[in-house]
Parts: sequence; structure tokens; C-alpha cells
Amino acid sequence: MFAAAGPLLAGIGGAYLEDNDISPLDEDPAPIAFGTDQDPPADVVPHAIDPRSARRLWEMSEELITAMSPGGQPRGASGHQTLAVGVDDRLHPVPESEFGEDA
Repeated sequence: MFAAAGPLLAGIGGAYLEDNDISPLDEDPAPIAFGTDQDPPADVVPHAIDPRSARRLWEMSEELITAMSPGGQPRGASGHQTLAVGVDDRLHPVPESEFGEDA
């Protein structure tokens, strides 16, 4: 209800919320400890609200959606699996033959 009707959020969009308030910004986040019982940090990290990061993610998403496969079909239209990996700030398609059996 707070997110939908709270007066604190009137005219504000895209805010991260925590405990009925706007979540604080963590300028120096601790790394996430995978494989442990430790909860991930709950505060907002700078890249989550950075307009340049959002624009870059949007552009990369558009590239993936509109990229053409070697056969000229939009990726995914043939029903085949697709996979992309991040290398030097860009996503690069991985040939289906390299997916492995459990992909």
C-alpha cells in the first residue's frame, strides 16, 4: 500500500523501497557472498539508479531482440535456444553447438 498510495512517493517514479521508505544508497556495497547463508545487501547500489547504465541496458536488450541469426531469422523465432555472454561491455552470441547438454 505504501508504494501505491504513500504521499512520500507522490510524483516520484523509479524509487527503490525498503521498510515503508525510500531505500538508502550504498556508495560502497560489500560483495555478495554466494554459497553462504548471508543475506544479500538490501540497499540500492549506484549503478541501479544510474541513467547511463539504464540506457546501456536498454540498448543491449534491443540489440538482442533485433539481432539476426545466421539463417536470417530473428533469434528465437526458429525455436532454437540462444545464449549471449558479456565480454568487454557488450553481449556476444554463442553458437548453439557450444551450449552443452544442460543449457
